[in-house]
Amino acid sequence: MLPRLLRLHPQTYRRLIRLSKEAEQEGAYRVAKRLQAVFLNSEGRTSGDLARILKAPRSKVSAWLARYQAHGVEGLLEGYRSGRPARLTEAQHAASVTSLTAAPWLMGWTRESGPRP
Repeated sequence: MLPRLLRLHPQTYRRLIRLSKEAEQEGAYRVAKRLQAVFLNSEGRTSGDLARILKAPRSKVSAWLARYQAHGVEGLLEGYRSGRPARLTEAQHAASVTSLTAAPWLMGWTRESGPRP
């Protein structure tokens, strides 16, 4: 299999470096790593080299490079992450927020006795 080597215009190369630094400053470390993979690949480094440098699986590095080729920088950005499903219903969530933000005396607390039984 032939190695994937991207050719970047000098302006694009500088833009990717700038975007990588901005992403890192904003805490988007995964995006910064993907951008680094692209500009380091354009310097002649293979997916295997990049995997060692970036401490990522070679298959992921190859996928990042393919996504960049297909979609540009947008292909390297974070997508929607659903996260863990909620355990509370909307009604339960609203009730808990109300309870937590209510005045302490409404919840049964007094200065003398603490919470009411």
